[in-house]
Amino acid sequence: MNRNNNVEYLNSASRKNKKNQQKNRPKVNKRTKRLMAIVAVFAVVIIALGWQIVDGMNQIHEVNAQITEKQQDYRVEKQKEKGLNEQIKLLNNKNYLQELMRAKYYYTKPGETVYSFPQNSNIGNE
Repeated sequence: MNRNNNVEYLNSASRKNKKNQQKNRPKVNKRTKRLMAIVAVFAVVIIALGWQIVDGMNQIHEVNAQITEKQQDYRVEKQKEKGLNEQIKLLNNKNYLQELMRAKYYYTKPGETVYSFPQNSNIGNE
């Protein structure tokens, strides 16, 4: 066959090779398409699982922050409870209760006189 000539014989060996190559090509294309589909599905699964892991870690972080906040609130309330229990003990003491009533409510015994003095010491200096 002449290279400059565009005519090709029907039963040439090159024609048979081209047909064989064309038959083999679709198989390779099918294989690559199948492989790409498997890789794509695998990538989607990996991304979905990764998203779930990240989301779970964020939820754990939020719960730990809430736990820390509630523990601090608990400590504050425990301190308040200690103060209130101390106040209850004092209020059960008759002497303290009498002093409190005299100071806060100006309670007097019969025949007593209560004198009230100004609290601010700068009044006389003005």
